[in-house]
Amino acid sequence: KLPGFWTYFEASFIRLIDKVTNGSRIEINQTGTTLYYQPGLLYGGSLEHDCSPSRSIGYYLESLLCLAPFMKHPLKIVLRGVTNDQVDPSVSPATDGLFLLPHTCLFIKRGNCL
Repeated sequence: KLPGFWTYFEASFIRLIDKVTNGSRIEINQTGTTLYYQPGLLYGGSLEHDCSPSRSIGYYLESLLCLAPFMKHPLKIVLRGVTNDQVDPSVSPATDGLFLLPHTCLFIKRGNCL
């Protein structure tokens, strides 16, 4: 196995992070073994992203759920790709609303949370 960013899903994840931010600086050397990332503003907005077929949408969704509450604008994103695999969480709990509840409760006053 070659070192570095040789799998498509890693590059796809980096592109997704670049889409949800404004002013980020990302550099990957030619061998794919060094990544330089200077974070920008978590911007949000309405976006679309084609996820790698080698990982499920849950792989991408986990990180977005952690970042979304801190974005300048509400995040409305369409993720296209595989909905279930053996490695990543399924998107079924997210579509049922169960996946979002714990994260949402972190930002609501205690008396209003279930």
